[in-house]
Amino acid sequence: MKNFLKVTLFSLLLISLFSLYSNYGIPEIQPAPPPTEEKLDLGSMTMEQFIAVGEKIVSGKGTCTLCHNELGRAPLLEELVTATPQRLQDSRYQGEASDLESYILESMLDPSSYVVVGFGKAGSNDTESPMPNVTGGGIDLSEAEISAVIAYLQDLGGADVTVEIPTGTATEDSTEIVASKAQALGSAEEIVASYGCGACHRIAGQSGAIGPDLSSIGETRDSDYLRRAILDPNAEVAEGYPPNLMPATYGSQFYAQELELLVAYMKASVGGAGGQTESTVDTAPQAAGASDGESLMTQHGCGACHKFGTQVGAIGPDLGDIGASRDADFLRRSIVDPNADISDGYMPNLMPPIYAAQLSTEELELIVKYLTGLK
Repeated sequence: MKNFLKVTLFSLLLISLFSLYSNYGIPEIQPAPPPTEEKLDLGSMTMEQFIAVGEKIVSGKGTCTLCHNELGRAPLLEELVTATPQRLQDSRYQGEASDLESYILESMLDPSSYVVVGFGKAGSNDTESPMPNVTGGGIDLSEAEISAVIAYLQDLGGADVTVEIPTGTATEDSTEIVASKAQALGSAEEIVASYGCGACHRIAGQSGAIGPDLSSIGETRDSDYLRRAILDPNAEVAEGYPPNLMPATYGSQFYAQELELLVAYMKASVGGAGGQTESTVDTAPQAAGASDGESLMTQHGCGACHKFGTQVGAIGPDLGDIGASRDADFLRRSIVDPNADISDGYMPNLMPPIYAAQLSTEELELIVKYLTGLK
């Protein structure tokens, strides 16, 4: 009996010691706090930080690098500072700018005031720019964001930065701006919109058609592939698309949590609705083809690049009156083999050669019929 009591007391003492050590001897592990959206007050921001914000906007929300890159879709931004004096003296210049700062501002708000030779809309004789006003549409830059872009472009070209950081007396939207290196967006849809993914891809309600359709990418690709495709887009180029189409800059732009949120969203994208499962997708627009060519073109995202009907794309040729100058054979060939006849002022490989496989014969003829009637 005495031995039993001794063993019992020893066991209780041992348990008490372990409990005491576990509560006080081992440091408590606190769960990591959820990421927060960190913003910088412009009133306390340095010019270096403000310039960094401008760089973020140029590569992200502003979608500037989609065209201003080595592929030659638009003039290089690195050459803007040195080219500005000559442009202001050009007889074709129709604006009111008098210096570098006002010219950059004007070029964002009224891009057609001066169009660099060879970069105008097809058929406009370089009098109309394909670039939209950055305060409208899906870009929608605020006054503070525009100032940050001007500061970045001035600094990029080695010029003195002449813009001033907006003060706290500005509107709420411009007194705080998402920090260039401290942004964690709250949803995948916000990330898609901020980084301009929808300009090229069909994803999250966006209808871009320059790059691969990502609306159901999760059915065929795993997370590792999706992560690699964002960070190193030339590692595995999707069939039918040229290399260097997607900027290789997102590795330095994305926060880890942004990247993982977007990858998880795409991995869950099945059934063609970008993040929705097949059971929740409204399949009506896909049923048996659209009723007319315009609906088909809208469904396939043609409006992301072309202007027709109610669509206002500006990356590719304006199709608003294409039927007045092109016949059915040309239009049919341009859809199924877009590199066969390149429109003046546009690059090869800009339109992906995927529609011959995506469109049925009936759908193709409906689109051609619609386009020939645009006069």
